[in-house]
Amino acid sequence: MDDAAISLTYARNLSLAGNLAAQIGQLPVEGFSNPLWVLLLAIMQRFELGTEAISYLSGALLLLAALRLAFFHPLPLRLQFAFGLTALLVMLQPSILIWSFSGLENALLLCAGTELLLQSFSAATGCSSKRNAIAAGIASSIVVLTRPEGIIYIALYPLVVWSSRHRHPINRVQIIWAITLPLIAWALYEIFRRLYFGEWVPNTYYAKGSLTISRFVEVASIGPLVLNRIRELAESLFGWVGAFWASIATALLVRISLRSGNAALLLAPCLMMLLSIVVFVLLPGDWMGEQRFATLFYPAVYLLITLAILASPLSTAGRTGLLAALLLWSVWQSIDRMHRFSEQPVISMKEVEDRSTQFEAWAAKLGIQRASLMTADVGGLLWRNKLEVIDLGMLTDRTIALALGEGSPHPDIKAFHHYVFEVRKPNFIATRAYHSWIARLDDDPRFRRDYVPLREYVDGWILRRYGEERFSGDYVRRDLISNYPEQLATLKTEAAALLYPFCKECPPYVSTSAH
Repeated sequence: MDDAAISLTYARNLSLAGNLAAQIGQLPVEGFSNPLWVLLLAIMQRFELGTEAISYLSGALLLLAALRLAFFHPLPLRLQFAFGLTALLVMLQPSILIWSFSGLENALLLCAGTELLLQSFSAATGCSSKRNAIAAGIASSIVVLTRPEGIIYIALYPLVVWSSRHRHPINRVQIIWAITLPLIAWALYEIFRRLYFGEWVPNTYYAKGSLTISRFVEVASIGPLVLNRIRELAESLFGWVGAFWASIATALLVRISLRSGNAALLLAPCLMMLLSIVVFVLLPGDWMGEQRFATLFYPAVYLLITLAILASPLSTAGRTGLLAALLLWSVWQSIDRMHRFSEQPVISMKEVEDRSTQFEAWAAKLGIQRASLMTADVGGLLWRNKLEVIDLGMLTDRTIALALGEGSPHPDIKAFHHYVFEVRKPNFIATRAYHSWIARLDDDPRFRRDYVPLREYVDGWILRRYGEERFSGDYVRRDLISNYPEQLATLKTEAAALLYPFCKECPPYVSTSAH
């Protein structure tokens, strides 16, 4: 995925130049939210692994996590079977498959989250020890440094121990180990962030926003938003046809199993599932789809369902039938969803690299050695490193993130326009959809004064969502082309013929008398 290329580029720059910046020589800006994953990618870069190899290795982490869950935990045979089936169900889940092999941090998160689930399961079943608590603390530390919302999982092991106090005495030393280690890891990185980047939060926070008081109130009220997010998770398990009834049946099955005296078995996966639901509901919706932020929900919920079936008072035939139906349904769902995703995938790194080559070619025709381009999809551009990138997507550009970002404390469209037209003055500008809408370039007369459209159209995405006609397209600085009318005609012809696989609403170039 193209977003993965941003982390890859930071990792390469760290490995080659010891510089955590989107492009070597720039001021450090934290344009990633997965610091431990970037560090591991930097180590992989030392072995000169290609991007595909790195993606495959991240998928291998998923396999190792599943094997660890299934086979390397001392359990009775019945529970060993439950863990093995859970591992299989997790590996069949399209959300896990897609994002673990995307080059993003999901596989690492799954590995650490699985270990945390295992150690919490041990604590719930009376097998806790100091070693167990330290392992849980290390796993929580990895989760915290892999995703910012991972800090909520620090609570899992202490909650499990506290909830088991009627069966097992609370060992406060173990709880201290499990909490202290991830808090130290989090605090140390916060100090590093402040000293190195000069901020207490990553630039991605300013760009995309994060948890707010209003969001907490909305979630606490359990309104339509919360119910819709939970419905998304249920559909990812059972499909849209049977999500409601299957969820009700699962809840009843868990309830029956709890009343049968199996609370110790179900406690850890149940608490982890609830924490994962809270995380998924609190986070903003993800445009990439396929529940990218629900990674740790799946091992927890599959283990909960499997254990609930095996611990229920149903007959052997009934339990076998339910498990077989769950497995067959997962196989069918996996095939169907993977096929649909493959037909309409999100933006890939290669597609953005191909975009880069087009602007590189145009720059060469205009005699520009290293052209500057302001655009929103920048992963492949940064990885190629042939252009000076001005990130309209805001992830790697602090000035734009502070001026336009959803998490900015003081958004300022005039400051953004000044930055673009008076400070950076990009050679090329490429806009579309959401980022075209928030940039509002046509609101500033300097845009039409300084730039000529190579390919321009009324953006259908903006028209449908906001009912307003706004132009998107590819633009070149007027002073670069004004003395070369033949070159301008050539560039317009080439732009009109371009295909944009990730921009399905981009029509051919449309000239307008107004512009």
